[in-house]
Amino acid sequence: LELVAKQWKLQSVNGVDAEFVVYLDLKNDMSFEMFQQLYTLEYEAYIGTYSLKGDVLKGSYITGQNWKSEYRIVSVSDSALELESIEENSITMVYAATTIPADIATTRSNSSGVEPLL
Repeated sequence: LELVAKQWKLQSVNGVDAEFVVYLDLKNDMSFEMFQQLYTLEYEAYIGTYSLKGDVLKGSYITGQNWKSEYRIVSVSDSALELESIEENSITMVYAATTIPADIATTRSNSSGVEPLL
């Protein structure tokens, strides 16, 4: 848990540089905050809880909606986290350790109806 519980920034999806910005803050208390800028000018904020069983990461939002998939931790280090979705057409995402900028970390908007990445 100590390696996973930190702040991450999405770097790539299926080996291709991410075309959007996603920050993921996995906290020690098993809560998370995710800030994404997919198809909007502003960041959308999502919060909830996550669990880690063996190498499987899963979570749910405060709305009660589960993440789109459970994710297998392919590798994790102080500087990188690689996740693979557990589904028929799996997606691999690589995150780099980061510090989420303060102006983004205070975002509480999610009114656009954009689906969360996870």
